[in-house]
Amino acid sequence: MKTMKPSLRIPVARLPLVFLKIILLTTTLIVGSVSVGLGQVNVPTIAPAQNQVFPNTTTKITFEWQKISGASYYKLVIFNITKSEAHYDNNVGDVNNKEILAFTYGDEYRWVIQAYNSTNTIIGETNPAQLFSIEDNLGACIEFSV
Repeated sequence: MKTMKPSLRIPVARLPLVFLKIILLTTTLIVGSVSVGLGQVNVPTIAPAQNQVFPNTTTKITFEWQKISGASYYKLVIFNITKSEAHYDNNVGDVNNKEILAFTYGDEYRWVIQAYNSTNTIIGETNPAQLFSIEDNLGACIEFSV
């Protein structure tokens, strides 16, 4: 006697909205608070290095990345993890580096670079997001939590 496994078939039109959202999310990778569509390419970063700790005497940091084919401009996004707020979020043009001033001692940051084409569509993004921190004003380092 052959045993059949029960199956459940529900027309998509009858699925609750929450299930449809879950299905749609399967085409996107979520990395922290940054999402990268599966059709996008990674934008490799050069500096600062992952988990780099800067001394509390640091007054500016140069962010550097590799350009990717098809990109017309780049957007640098820096998020202050410690304060849960955006630190910098701007179009930096068709360049491969940007110097940023004024970071807070003792704070941890996450950064990504996003590449856009000439139709203002994102075609690439750093994956995973890069982390760095600034020593506190006593010279102690904070630990990274991922």
